[in-house]
Amino acid sequence: MSINIIVFGSSYITAALIRNLLYLPDCKIIVIDRKDPHYVLNQNLKAGLEALSTSVADLYKNVDYIHSFKLNPQDPLSFLYFNPITDSIKLIDELSKLDKIDIVLDTAMMFDPHYSESNTIDTVNINTTYVTAIFDVLSHLPTIPRLYIALSSGIVYGKQDIKSLPVNETADCKPIGVRAGSLHARESLVISLSAALEIASIILRLGNPIGYYTPYENVLNQFVKAKLLKQPLVFEGDGTQARDFFDLNDLSQLVFKIVSNVLGTKEIEKPAHQTDPTTDKDKKRLTGFEYVNKIKNQIYNIAGHHTKGEAPINLITLDRLVITALGEIKIPEVQGKVIVKNSRRKEVPFRFNFEKDLVIQMDTTKAIEVLEYDPTYNILDTIKSEVVPFVAHNYLNYSDEQMEDLKKTLRL
Repeated sequence: MSINIIVFGSSYITAALIRNLLYLPDCKIIVIDRKDPHYVLNQNLKAGLEALSTSVADLYKNVDYIHSFKLNPQDPLSFLYFNPITDSIKLIDELSKLDKIDIVLDTAMMFDPHYSESNTIDTVNINTTYVTAIFDVLSHLPTIPRLYIALSSGIVYGKQDIKSLPVNETADCKPIGVRAGSLHARESLVISLSAALEIASIILRLGNPIGYYTPYENVLNQFVKAKLLKQPLVFEGDGTQARDFFDLNDLSQLVFKIVSNVLGTKEIEKPAHQTDPTTDKDKKRLTGFEYVNKIKNQIYNIAGHHTKGEAPINLITLDRLVITALGEIKIPEVQGKVIVKNSRRKEVPFRFNFEKDLVIQMDTTKAIEVLEYDPTYNILDTIKSEVVPFVAHNYLNYSDEQMEDLKKTLRL
């Protein structure tokens, strides 16, 4: 009997998670989004899927299959171009063809600060109405999923007293702005609707993701791009605003571990870059309903590994990390070339509003102890080995010769 995983949303985070979940044996993943998931996922996932083609049977040909937007139980990866809000009846009909749904992974949140600032109503709809529609669809299906995993963001904590950092999941949320406010409302809806429908759920509050396939607007991508082009990058604020950065590989490994434990998978064909989800052989591995009962109906912070000194990281520190990764150890004396306080100059090619008054640092103790979250990636190594080459190749169109020179500079 196959494993059926339903994924709502199609973003770079979705892409990172799917890439690893495809390693689960006899797994069928159905991605559902209101916008064309073929376009979104092909931009982020194609290279990853092609890399997996030798490990997952016939996966390469399925990259082209997704043009059809029909659920095919024989394919490990299917895509449905439906909006759960307006196409709920069609979506229910399609999902009813499955004998069961094992996992629902809800990545359909509006996480982009730029889009949120200029599209406030749509942001609220995505973060609230969309999740309500998803639960409505699930309520009409013959079986309920074993676990509903919803993504959220640490920005829901808002402006906290510096003395209270790092904040844990019991802290009072003080969201600022439409994006943070609607994400906080999304969390409340997941909690209340999953309880009403008796669907086990968890919420993962994410820090700032870095790594492969992140979008052009990502703050770290902009830093790297500016350094490679030797251009200024202007931010609002004094550069002390800070976030918890984490590597997408760590999140992907965690979700892979959660799903495999829920399903009770005996033999896990894990990705080569992953560690074994069951490394502690002296500890009994909980699976199935026993594991779900342990983790369900809770919120977990997913961020950097504090013991490695990687959280939180402010803009000035981030600038120095990028310079160090590029081999330019000497820090520019004029910091204003990178950060200009409250600048309004129109000639600046790019401005990133980093929610200038916020310093977010999240306590990940609960996730480490309950979910066995194990962030292993070092941010400097990630910048050097993943982010810089990715930006140079995909956003700056470096030639093969330029890429070779860059790798020599990075000592890769």
